[in-house]
Amino acid sequence: MASGDSSDVARFEDQASDPGPESIGFDHVTGTAPFVGRARELAALHAALADAVSGLARLVLLAGEPGIGKTRTAEQVAGHARARGMQVLWGRCYEGEGAPAFWPWVQILRTAIRHLEDDVLRAALGWGGAELAHIVPELRQRLPDLGATAALDSAQARFRLFEGVARFLENLSQRAPLVCIIDDLHGGDRPSLLLLEFVARDLRDAGVLLLGSYRHGATLIGHPLTELVVEALRLPGAERLTLSGLSVPEVAELVERMTGVRPPAATVAAVYQQTEGNPLYVGEYVRLLLARHAASALSDPQALRTLPVPDGVRAVVRHRVAPLSSVCRAVLSVAAVVGREFHRDVVEAVVASDPEADGEISVLAALDEAAAAGIVAEALERGGRYRFAHAVMREALYEELGSGQRLQLHRRVGEALEQRRDTEDHLAELAYHFYQAAVGTAPARAEADTSKTVAYARRAGARAMAALAYEEAVRLYQLALLARDHWSMEDDAERQALLAALDTARAASRGASTSLVGAGPPDTAAPAPPAAPLAAADDAAGSVDRRAPRSGVLRREGDYWTIGFDGRTVRVKHSKGLQYLVHLLRHPGQQFVALDLLNATTGVGEQMSGTSKPIAASRIPEPILDAKARAAYKRRLEELRDALGEAERNNDIGRSERARAEMEALAQQLAAATGLTGERRLGSDAAERARSAVGKRVRAEIRRVGMLHPPLGRHLALTVTTGNFCAYEPEQDVVVVWKYD
Repeated sequence: MASGDSSDVARFEDQASDPGPESIGFDHVTGTAPFVGRARELAALHAALADAVSGLARLVLLAGEPGIGKTRTAEQVAGHARARGMQVLWGRCYEGEGAPAFWPWVQILRTAIRHLEDDVLRAALGWGGAELAHIVPELRQRLPDLGATAALDSAQARFRLFEGVARFLENLSQRAPLVCIIDDLHGGDRPSLLLLEFVARDLRDAGVLLLGSYRHGATLIGHPLTELVVEALRLPGAERLTLSGLSVPEVAELVERMTGVRPPAATVAAVYQQTEGNPLYVGEYVRLLLARHAASALSDPQALRTLPVPDGVRAVVRHRVAPLSSVCRAVLSVAAVVGREFHRDVVEAVVASDPEADGEISVLAALDEAAAAGIVAEALERGGRYRFAHAVMREALYEELGSGQRLQLHRRVGEALEQRRDTEDHLAELAYHFYQAAVGTAPARAEADTSKTVAYARRAGARAMAALAYEEAVRLYQLALLARDHWSMEDDAERQALLAALDTARAASRGASTSLVGAGPPDTAAPAPPAAPLAAADDAAGSVDRRAPRSGVLRREGDYWTIGFDGRTVRVKHSKGLQYLVHLLRHPGQQFVALDLLNATTGVGEQMSGTSKPIAASRIPEPILDAKARAAYKRRLEELRDALGEAERNNDIGRSERARAEMEALAQQLAAATGLTGERRLGSDAAERARSAVGKRVRAEIRRVGMLHPPLGRHLALTVTTGNFCAYEPEQDVVVVWKYD
């Protein structure tokens, strides 16, 4: 495209950001979010302004990822420059196709020309007016007597144009020090970048600051900006400043200034974890949080963690990956399913297992392409390990996948991990991937995925307990129960063993937390609350831990319940299971015998579904523990003996005491179920039927609620336990305050 084509320039005039209406010092302000942080960078830029005021030209390049605050930082510099009486000119590169050559310079020159009187303009242009008219044709309308010049195709004419621009800026700086800001250099055409390098090299003793910004990672090999950065930074007075994410205190300040509410430390930590301090991402997440929830949600870190990737952030990621090859994008989709960090050989195995793959794909070449674009980075220790440059990049790519594609990829990732020699190091990952594959899959296939989830989560939980990572063990045992209960309603020996392991992990976590805050060693921690009489529990219903509370509402309206949780409300038809569930929610942290719970909510003698006899009237005794349950308890005893031996070898008194306590509890239950001669003891049929009925109904109700309100369903599945004792036990840092109307 000819650079002097006035029709092309006119066509882009309306698409450009107008650098200023009335004053040459106007800077184009685009953002509305508060500006925080950047003290180090601003100090360096203010020093560069001082150099320009003293007559020393400077070139400063701002680099960073999208949304990191390059433009906002430049705007701060522009405001400071205007306050010192300096002139500020803006130009922006156009990242699409079809922009006229020298487009950012056209914007800069037009702004300057528009605000100069004819005689002043003529003096500033000097001999270069005719050359500048090649890229700013309206100059000839202002000054018709400009002479003709040679075509710009010759090297000599190009040099005269560049020299003319440099002299014009130098003459302008004699009126007042000058700041020229060029935004989005990564989208600039080669002639514009060459002109920037020429001006930076030519202007040595002029009061001019050249400030350019570009997207870090966009400078691929062969990109003209790469050459500019390498060459320009060799010049005296040239400097590059790379912007990173805001610090945790700066994120807290940004959230407070956006919302007018001082966020608690846990919320700030959650925001930082999701955004890694990128100001654009922080703003988008906070706006989405406030749009979906009340302002009180700022006190709930979990509310933010469950948000999808905001549309504004998703658009940024789409823009980043759009220039990549289709093969590279496909490989990144697989990597996004693997996780934030991934190993190349796992991605290669998943890609190779695709039955629809069209030919051989070089995963290494695709990852090299993604690394060059700044999407991923190879780990410092190499060895084939990579990491997404930002967590939201991985999340946005993951959410772009269809649900069917996601679950298939999760299964193939799990199968690839199973083939590794270091499977024991990936047990938690295996449980996660097979769980994701099981949810949403047809029952025939989900049974195998669920079985693998439970097996791997249980092994990972035991491994976490051995490593004293009690909170991680709680999470893994909860995952095993969640997967199992998703497809099975049976309260069998396997489920009882998982519940026992979960109780042990929770007790260990509470004990460890107590010792850390100076309340005594783990073995002196208070035991779990016993089964509470229903009348006493009603008196204690209001004693709820209210740290960082989440809000919940339960309201009975005839045959329906209105249930509100985290700003979302659903209506659920009344049922026995829901009645049991509501009673547990009213008494968080308290255990109830299943038979007491059933009789208190339905009345003694009420008929059970599937039997014509009242509970209390049934006389057919059943074993207290069946063969599977006894076997599961004995396996757990063997595991505890091994753990006890290891703890004693390591002189870990707290861990050995906890192992002994659980062993004694299990031994007592086995003894209660076995007579002196080893025969099985028989228990109350009423208690057993109550345990089975209440458990099935509560779990069925949680699944029904989860279909209507998935976040609430997940919360209940992880916090409600059933069996001989039933309880609602929210984690200490995720307290819910339920209100009853």
